[in-house]
Amino acid sequence: MDYLLDFGKANFKYVEFDYIHETDWTAKAAFDGYEYNVVESYVDGLKNHVYEFAVLKVKDKLSLRKLFNILNSDPSVEELVKFEPINKGYPKRIGVVIKSRLSNSTRYKARLFDGIEIKDHITNGVEDWGFLFPNNVNLDLLFDGLKINGKIINVRSRNVNINDALSLINFSKVTSVLTKAELDTLYKAYKLGFFNEPKKVSLRTLAKELNLSTSTINHQLRNSLRKILNAIFSDSEYDEYI
Repeated sequence: MDYLLDFGKANFKYVEFDYIHETDWTAKAAFDGYEYNVVESYVDGLKNHVYEFAVLKVKDKLSLRKLFNILNSDPSVEELVKFEPINKGYPKRIGVVIKSRLSNSTRYKARLFDGIEIKDHITNGVEDWGFLFPNNVNLDLLFDGLKINGKIINVRSRNVNINDALSLINFSKVTSVLTKAELDTLYKAYKLGFFNEPKKVSLRTLAKELNLSTSTINHQLRNSLRKILNAIFSDSEYDEYI
């Protein structure tokens, strides 16, 4: 990984692709009614395991039951470590932790090519992946390996500099933890100047723009900022600056 020696001048390639992972549980979940977003992962090379931390959003009880049965029975899932509802009612969000085999892991194979995972979003049985790679990596070798376990479709790529790369990483961490309502409110508040000093818009005006109560807007903004701070500062390396 020589590119890290001159990290400030490093250039990367951002690659997105859709993957039908035929040897994974996702291939059996080829139906509508859910979204599955991985928010964090841990590769244990010594024990040949991968842990996946995700938020599953389901629209109804039937979708929930079908996905639970798949995750609880598919051989690609070595252990369903956690399957815990986050909210009441529907659409329902579920906190999910999965333990799976290293040999069947797309993220592990990408890491062998110095890939940095940006996103893993699953709907209707299709995995939507995003990775950052050094520009000099031969991705044909990676794709050949992935084709052993499934089918790759719709590959997109573009060159990015270090600033773009960092923005992609941070945006992925932030959007993965926010609900659509929180993201919409946060975006509207930013565009209207709610966070400017002095403020360009009041909480009451912002609530009127979004047709919501001031208490709802206040809750969404506080909750969003708390989640963003948790996502950014959850890593222990920041402790050394305190």
